[in-house]
Amino acid sequence: MIRFVAIDLWDCSLDPVERLLRGSRQDGATLSCNLSKPEYRLLQQLLMASGTPVSRDDLTGHAWDGRPVTAGSLSNAVFNLRQAFGAEDGHKVIRTVPSQGYRIEARVLDGLALQPAIPAEGPEAPAMEQAPGATTKRPWSRGWVPALVAVALVNLGAVFWYAQLRAIPSLPQTPHRLTYEYLADIGERRFFTQVSPLPASDWTERALKAFVDYPPQRGADKHYVYLNRGDSDDELSFFLCQNSLDAAPPNCSTYVIQRDPHS
Repeated sequence: MIRFVAIDLWDCSLDPVERLLRGSRQDGATLSCNLSKPEYRLLQQLLMASGTPVSRDDLTGHAWDGRPVTAGSLSNAVFNLRQAFGAEDGHKVIRTVPSQGYRIEARVLDGLALQPAIPAEGPEAPAMEQAPGATTKRPWSRGWVPALVAVALVNLGAVFWYAQLRAIPSLPQTPHRLTYEYLADIGERRFFTQVSPLPASDWTERALKAFVDYPPQRGADKHYVYLNRGDSDDELSFFLCQNSLDAAPPNCSTYVIQRDPHS
């Protein structure tokens, strides 16, 4: 179990087996969400470099174990992690560092150095990751008994803490949901826009026109479109849903449009 405090407001735990992220804030708000493997690996690497920027290439390579992914995959994963903390706190917890990547504002309390990375799908699994600065080899003739005792004590403490956590009644969950307002009906699709500030209107209008002129083929059967701010002012994401977000489940997929830096 990994425990950390984010922006000195969120007391969080991350279960590496279930990939369950839980947290409580000082004002009583709570969060609870299951992460995908890439999202878990992404959060894990950010925590290992807490307070230090990690490049997009390093994060993408670690989160997807070197597998090729689309340009928007990392942005979508960061977006989902931020939404777990809410629209306002999310950008404070995971910050974009221009030309450097991303940095998490968090203090790791326990468990990170003991957790292996989640194995990637495929015939081969990556080796267990090691905490920065850890010694890779030790002479077998000395030091191994204290090391085993220390690991056993830490594991025992983690089990005891986890048992206490399970015994505490669940707190009322305060969902963090984006707020949307109706934008327009265009063709067979109904468009909504995120209420929180979006990038400049000319870029938003151009991105919307590009979406309408060149709609994604995989979203042909999805007629509800929710426009969101992306990871930066040069990026917009679209939630394509078969049903309204109020439906359960809405059955959505994500589509990202990025601005050409030379345009």
